[in-house]
Amino acid sequence: MNSFNKGVLYIGAIAMALSTSAVGQQLFSNVSFETGVYTGSNVQAPGSFAGQEAHGQGGTGSGLTTTGWSIAGWSFASGNNGNSERWMQDADDTIRANQGNRYAYLSTTVTSGAGNACILYTGSTLNFTQGYTYRFSFFAANAGSTGALPKIGFEVQNGGGPNVLQTVTLPANSNWSNTDESVIPWVQYDFDWIPTVNYTGANFYWSSFAGGSGAVGNVVLDNVSLTLVAVPEAHTVAAGIFMAGAVGSTLYRRRKAQA
Repeated sequence: MNSFNKGVLYIGAIAMALSTSAVGQQLFSNVSFETGVYTGSNVQAPGSFAGQEAHGQGGTGSGLTTTGWSIAGWSFASGNNGNSERWMQDADDTIRANQGNRYAYLSTTVTSGAGNACILYTGSTLNFTQGYTYRFSFFAANAGSTGALPKIGFEVQNGGGPNVLQTVTLPANSNWSNTDESVIPWVQYDFDWIPTVNYTGANFYWSSFAGGSGAVGNVVLDNVSLTLVAVPEAHTVAAGIFMAGAVGSTLYRRRKAQA
């Protein structure tokens, strides 16, 4: 094999490796909200939520106060609709979070769109490539025993551009209690998303929604993940380089034969 063909094979192998090396990579950090500053002196009403510590805020304004506590890589991002967002600690282990002993609670009266209760990822810059397939996975449960069923979903925002929003309705939880040790029937959900444009430095939110007008949407969230699961037609990139090399090699041989 001449040096030209060897070079073509080498370039093709690199193209294949680069296109697939990031597949399966976890893009979030602190996926179960275990890490951060969590102190008992900053418990806000209700100080006890389902028999556990509740750190966060229930209010009517945006810009939640986080003095004394902070979730590593995440922040609450409430709108002006009386939302409540809390970082929960399963301190006594009577009931456990889905993973570890901490999780997030989101409550809102908003049924769709912006202004709802949500948690924003701040851990690192997120970039999404057009045509790639990304999988959002999370565990969630309905934190309410009555009323319209709440929804939870994800929202990706690229600066002032359009949002990508997909939601799932959480099943009823008749055993839930805001004051006693409660049953949390964690269920895993997976969403695949293929961006139609490139997103650079995008904001990502897990968002909660009420199930209807006048209802309150209460959800708990834990063990979230974001992974790249597929690169479109990665093999054709290398194949194209091999084909170009084959054509070039044929022309080279023909010219050499004619010389």
